[in-house]
Amino acid sequence: MDFQHRMKRTAVGTIVQRSIADLKTDPKRALRRLADLGQMTFQGENQQLFVDCVQKAIEAPNSPYYELLLRVAQDANPETLRMLSMNLGYTSFTYGVRQVRAQQEVLRRHLPPFILFDLQKNAEDNILAKMPGLIDEARELGVFSFALDLRHDFGELNQILQFARKYTESTFLLNMPASLITEGTAQALGQMRNCMLALKADSDDIESAAALLQKNACVYGASLRVSAETATVVQTHAMLHQLGKAGCMYTLLIPQNLTPSQLAAMAQFVDTAREDAQLNTFPVNWQTDTAYLADAFSPGSDFLIWRRGGTISLGHLDMNVPAPATLRQAILTIMPAV
Repeated sequence: MDFQHRMKRTAVGTIVQRSIADLKTDPKRALRRLADLGQMTFQGENQQLFVDCVQKAIEAPNSPYYELLLRVAQDANPETLRMLSMNLGYTSFTYGVRQVRAQQEVLRRHLPPFILFDLQKNAEDNILAKMPGLIDEARELGVFSFALDLRHDFGELNQILQFARKYTESTFLLNMPASLITEGTAQALGQMRNCMLALKADSDDIESAAALLQKNACVYGASLRVSAETATVVQTHAMLHQLGKAGCMYTLLIPQNLTPSQLAAMAQFVDTAREDAQLNTFPVNWQTDTAYLADAFSPGSDFLIWRRGGTISLGHLDMNVPAPATLRQAILTIMPAV
């Protein structure tokens, strides 16, 4: 970032820090201040629509979000909340978007709002060795947010935390098995200021893992894969209550091979669940919310998936394309034309 943007980031950071401190005593005032800040800094039409939705949500009488945010402010490290707010709100969706617009004019391709690295597959390619280079490329283009789907491998988690520390102005969402959370890893994750965590809800030891993350003031939630067998409202609602009791601040609902009617039912369920103040977790519809995020970032865009094993795809399309050597080549190969 150049000097001008450094100064802006510092000024925005001061407001964010004050707002986070106010969350504990006057959450309504704190959220209004953050929404007003977004109104001033976000420039795109779709970004403004996003801020308008936030403002309507927090202005609604008896909004369920205040109690949830109060708990987040009490449980999470305030410096982590500040850093994540800055990295997402300013670096990604203000400074980054301006960079993206300029790069899209050159590449004639949309750029992704974030890149998901899928590390699940057993394969020989050393994707962790490639990732810092891909992240450097992404940041040069204006993409500063990354998600990683982790498997049970303590060595890989340590490597990921090592290079995440290098990119302090980027956000990393780590979707991980609860079995990766020990006293030691929870302490290490508690020291990370630019990481959000999601525990995979199909794990038996999610409650003990959540307790360790809470003890270390982490920003954490859960991820719940919703299949045809688990797509009923009763099953999903009960699981959300369980995750809320475990202190999960958010729950990513990820559809798995659902029919159009099941996807519509899931979307309706999430909309209703967001008004339930008893859940104590904020449900995120991975399919619709990431599409909305991509459109706010760059209308017509989608997030990019880079898989272990050497394939890439767009987030909302069923496809597998051989991964090229560089991120620019991947964007030219797979991202929609501007």
